[in-house]
Amino acid sequence: MKKSIILASLLGSILFLSVGCGGDDKDKTVNPEDVTLNFKTSGDYNLRDYLAPDQNKTNNYVEKTYTDETGKKSYKAVADGELYPIKRFEINGADIREYSTGNTLETTYTITENKIISTDVGESPIDRVKFANVGDYVTRVVDTETKQACKISKYIATKKIGTNNYDNVLELSCTGTREAEGETGGQTTSVSTVFTNKMYFAKNVGEISSIFEKCTTTKLGTLKSIVCQKKTTDLTNILN
Repeated sequence: MKKSIILASLLGSILFLSVGCGGDDKDKTVNPEDVTLNFKTSGDYNLRDYLAPDQNKTNNYVEKTYTDETGKKSYKAVADGELYPIKRFEINGADIREYSTGNTLETTYTITENKIISTDVGESPIDRVKFANVGDYVTRVVDTETKQACKISKYIATKKIGTNNYDNVLELSCTGTREAEGETGGQTTSVSTVFTNKMYFAKNVGEISSIFEKCTTTKLGTLKSIVCQKKTTDLTNILN
């Protein structure tokens, strides 16, 4: 399930939305199961304005991945790999469609009076907060394997990404965990992942940057390994 939570990605990209996170130390202790969303009809920020462009646009990004197999988050200066994904938006009033590279439909958003309902292709809808203030939680995902919650952590008047400056930016911080078990050669294998994601959304533009980090601990019998990975995504240009 792509639990990027835009606000998509808002939002993995989801609403503010794909599994992700970041935030301060106290955020990392929050149990998503204890988070309550407030679907109010007014607030300092209308997250629809930050979720996607105000008209049909294609946002182009550069995505870099770094891996550390020591579990110490000691990433090399040079990325392991580099991709150039896109997000193409079709805006039709209260309905928004987000397409990925290859013109593949990824997510649809339905805007109501107090919610942003995001639906990834093949998945169940997720309700997200439409109006919020700094400090408010805007989305949560709790299922058998994944627990995640995201909140607005900061308002930034102007943020520079590459050579471009963007005004009216919201910082979205997410934290989460994923647990899974299996069996290998008669031995139980457990995989535990802790992840964070900081995402930045500019008003009437959409996501302009994100830093996703996860550390995965795998246990097989007496053997144990920890691998950490960081993925940075930055908006490079916007096409009409």
